[in-house]
Amino acid sequence: MYIINIRSFMKRFVLLHSVFIIMLLSSVFLLSCKKDQSFFTSEKPINTTSIRTDEQLVRDSIYYYYNLYSLWTDESIPDYNHLFRFTDSFQTNDEVLGALKALTPTYNGYPEHVYDRFSYLQNISNSSGSTGKLLMDINNGYGIFFTIGAATDQEAYPIVYFVEGGSPAAKSGMRRSDVVKKLNNSTNLAIPIDCSTGTCKISDETQYRNVLDLLFKSLNEPAMQITLEHQDASTETMNLQYSSYEINPITKDSIYQSANKNVGYLALSSFEQIENGNQNQQHIDQVFQDFQSHQIKDLIVDLRYNTGGYVDAAIYIANKIINTNGNQKLMLKYQVNKYLSQDKENGDFRDVYFQRSSQLELGTVYFLVTNITASASEMLINVLRPYMNVQIIAENNGTYGKPVGFFQQIIMNKIALWPVSFLLENANQYSDYWNGLEANQKNVTDYVFRDFGDTKEPMIAAAINQAMPGYNNNLRSRSLRSSNSFEKVKFNNINNVSEKGLLKTHH
Repeated sequence: MYIINIRSFMKRFVLLHSVFIIMLLSSVFLLSCKKDQSFFTSEKPINTTSIRTDEQLVRDSIYYYYNLYSLWTDESIPDYNHLFRFTDSFQTNDEVLGALKALTPTYNGYPEHVYDRFSYLQNISNSSGSTGKLLMDINNGYGIFFTIGAATDQEAYPIVYFVEGGSPAAKSGMRRSDVVKKLNNSTNLAIPIDCSTGTCKISDETQYRNVLDLLFKSLNEPAMQITLEHQDASTETMNLQYSSYEINPITKDSIYQSANKNVGYLALSSFEQIENGNQNQQHIDQVFQDFQSHQIKDLIVDLRYNTGGYVDAAIYIANKIINTNGNQKLMLKYQVNKYLSQDKENGDFRDVYFQRSSQLELGTVYFLVTNITASASEMLINVLRPYMNVQIIAENNGTYGKPVGFFQQIIMNKIALWPVSFLLENANQYSDYWNGLEANQKNVTDYVFRDFGDTKEPMIAAAINQAMPGYNNNLRSRSLRSSNSFEKVKFNNINNVSEKGLLKTHH
């Protein structure tokens, strides 16, 4: 494949730093089916004594690989007869990538006014790669995500809104809806609020900032002592150690049973690798085997904090969910540039067809989403729509909007470039959800004061009430109000779930 030749040339390009290798690189460009080879006609004599520094070589490589792999390269990324003329205009790696992204087609739906707001660089120059924003399979830290919630009409506290599976917090038994009463040596975590106008507002900004600073600081310390008040009003103190952990993306699974119908519930935090019988695959298989043994008729898939993951993992789960109507039929197609299209028939970007891997015959699949539900999550929803009754229940209007994905290109063991390289469309050729998949039911409260799987939590209840009418009676009065009839509300999330994307393992 051409990619193997390119990488071979680039290794020598990095090692020798010579003009001779630059000429070899240009020859690779000629082999790579680019759009206009006439650009390689030299306008000026090349300085044969020029030696590129490591910093220049990295910037050159960013241009080279972006131009090779970008989804939009055929229509908008210019070829240069001498790539230095582009890269030497910039002082940093980010400036080079930013300039390339700015060349992609105009799209006024994004603040950047171009389609590519997604390609990025990841620093891998240190051993952990911790400065990159992509965290897949393995994460570091405590696995706790905080928001601020009004517990009474006078005070707000930090609330745990999500605990990542496999993390120290998850192993300790911490769960969504826990209220933080003490943190390390601090006991002053109450934030005064004013609800007299009917809308609660923070009334002491200084204390609010103090609590935020304490939370951020604690998330980066080697140990944490935290005292929590659970939903049942009991308290518990936990001692946690900052550590690396393997992510378990199954946040919760349940089966809701009635005399007439069983409904399954699966909360997925991300799409981690599923391969070779690994633990993730075993867990997914067990959950769907349980669904099958209980003969569920509908399924609720909770993706509210799922920012994406591996394409192959989403495909695996889609094959678990699909009904007989969709079996063996087209699941998805890739759109790629001319160079990558050479790999479409037999390689990574060939069409994908459903291969049903369970005996479920589901009537409706309900997806619970927020405005950070993105990438592989949206792909899963989109590919099922042509064959199944899919209902989207959203905190706001729908999902995030990211129908594109990428794979990693390592450059000189210093950075990883993640250029947007493919767009996915379903069997109906639909991929135009740049502003998100629109919900069937909008503006449903993401109620952080109840745990995942709780049928009285409003987003879950919205699905339950459609799938199993009467399962929850008088929901709102019982689930949204405390004993003094005060309606609990959340303010801002403190730390957000990291963006994972739509990842392809490319060889």
